[in-house]
Amino acid sequence: MPPLPEHIISPHQHRFVELFLVLEGQMEHNVDVDRYAIKADSLFFIAQGQFHFWCRTLTPLKGYRLMFEERFIEGLILHRHLIFELVHLNRLYHQPLLPIPPAILPRLTTCFGLLHEEYRRQDPSPQVLMANLYMLLMEILRLAGCHEATEGSHYHLQHYQQLIILIEQQLNANPSIEWYAEQLHLTVAQLNRIVRKFSATTTSKLIQARKILEAKRMLATTKQPIQEVAAALGFDDTSYFARLFKKHEGCTPQEFRMNL
Repeated sequence: MPPLPEHIISPHQHRFVELFLVLEGQMEHNVDVDRYAIKADSLFFIAQGQFHFWCRTLTPLKGYRLMFEERFIEGLILHRHLIFELVHLNRLYHQPLLPIPPAILPRLTTCFGLLHEEYRRQDPSPQVLMANLYMLLMEILRLAGCHEATEGSHYHLQHYQQLIILIEQQLNANPSIEWYAEQLHLTVAQLNRIVRKFSATTTSKLIQARKILEAKRMLATTKQPIQEVAAALGFDDTSYFARLFKKHEGCTPQEFRMNL
């Protein structure tokens, strides 16, 4: 891990995944408006597209810092949905900090070390890097609590992944649940069963949660008026947007912004 600035106060996002294996030191990091206290023997996962910044480095960090684009491992025949499973099925999108048990730490350190060793060669092999990265991500999948595969899981996982993509594409609109089901060639009942299987919630609540997260990002990183934030997320009624936000966050959008 190279030396890091004491703090970066401007929230920013990357088009790649970022992983920290912290072996020594302490740091406070903010991801999507939530602050995390990172200590030794922990793994910190930042998904592609998340807003983040480190608030301050309390003591110098030692360990590894890894960055890679998701498309680097899209060709994995063994596990093409690996990143999606890590981010969306094992909650690393919302719980990015993983303490590492002592029994697991040597294996993770070895995986990072092999990647670093190969990367620093004069002729690093993309295939070797990909293989080592795959081993590392599988260890993290185990650590995060791998979603147990059941009959039909891969078929349903594809639908769930397509739904997440559709929700991202429709953040500025409010299509009906029937519209989402139609796009996926499912009935509403089938879609809700798949969503409950992977997220333990309903389709409508899944969509609402994603919109509220985007609202929090906009409130924290822009000076747009509340009504413009609501409109950008497909809400014609600002009052309804404010009520929905308060139901999720326990405060109004204006209070949320003032408390940052």
